[in-house]
Amino acid sequence: MLKPIGLAHWIMGDGYWNTKERTINLCTDNFTEEEVELLISTLHQNFGLLSTKLKRTKTNNNICWRIRFSSKKDNLDPGGGGPAPPIPGFRGGAPGIF
Repeated sequence: MLKPIGLAHWIMGDGYWNTKERTINLCTDNFTEEEVELLISTLHQNFGLLSTKLKRTKTNNNICWRIRFSSKKDNLDPGGGGPAPPIPGFRGGAPGIF
């Protein structure tokens, strides 16, 4: 079962802030499409987070999947408390994720 601290580590280790879409993406390149769908379901069930899978084609033409969190305000900032403190590896911090 994925717990909040596990999600925080996952985001810090394999996540990145997508500046253009103003949301967080998780790199899940080594998971199958079915496993990514299960992870998306788990994120919704355990944390109420809305996310979708992104198809990515690598330079070697292999297809992989990533998770993109919905950029809706209530999805990443349920408390409406404004920006979260900076997270190492994220330029400028990730708004309201914690």
